[in-house]
Amino acid sequence: MIIGLAPMAGYTDYAFRLLCRECGAQLAYTEMASAEALVRGNQKTPKLLKTSKRDSPLAVQLFGAEARALCEAAGIVEKKTDWIDFNLGCPAPDLTKNGCGAALLRDKKKAAALVNALASTTKKPVSVKIRLGWDSNECTALCKAFDKAGAERIAIHGRTAGQGYSGEANWKPIYAAKKAVSCEVFGNGDIKSKAQALQTGKGLDGVLIGRAALGNPGVFGKEMDKRAAFAKWLAYAGEPPLAQVTRQAMVFASGLPHAKDVKRAVSAARTVDAVKKCFQ
Repeated sequence: MIIGLAPMAGYTDYAFRLLCRECGAQLAYTEMASAEALVRGNQKTPKLLKTSKRDSPLAVQLFGAEARALCEAAGIVEKKTDWIDFNLGCPAPDLTKNGCGAALLRDKKKAAALVNALASTTKKPVSVKIRLGWDSNECTALCKAFDKAGAERIAIHGRTAGQGYSGEANWKPIYAAKKAVSCEVFGNGDIKSKAQALQTGKGLDGVLIGRAALGNPGVFGKEMDKRAAFAKWLAYAGEPPLAQVTRQAMVFASGLPHAKDVKRAVSAARTVDAVKKCFQ
């Protein structure tokens, strides 16, 4: 069974993926990238897709609602990835209001057609990341449709889009979906350790760890001091902008002695060097 790092916007950057791999993550996803932005040559989007030979196996995650843009974007990125992942699970309003992410779970036929377009076009295997449904459990029906459309892997977060991150993740529909399809099925939601992943993921092909990994790459099995881990993240990140450094520093600070004081100092820092000093 594979234990991997789930995609998280703003956090699963190249440097953080390397850290998680060092600690035992066997698979990682990029942050979400807009298919339309890639096709139009947006200069910020390719930065989300920075990678290297050390960063493998890797799934580049795309979002969009139009087959043309998705297929063209897949062609742009397929040389640097092992999988093309299609986001059908993000419930963020800035995506769903444009018919992207989890909004596509409202229209199973259209979502399946987009999966099929990708699978029929790209040379790389296609995976999808989904929720149990939009506002109710439709997991098995959705998975059957995406399996038939050509998805080779389906990663399922055990909440509906309407739930966001409230309540507890429900894994029963994930196990049921696995029995109903021929493709790989990964589970995701509320996993806080490698041991829990191995136990909860029995019978599945893999488990993805998301929020529990933030600032804590040791969740994948090999412990790493959080201060040392943040220093490594900075080294791997090269010359990241202050906003990115601050965002990562805040989650790495969680769990440290006097974490509130560290976070307060990070929030007040106006340079990357000032953020570094907060962890010394």
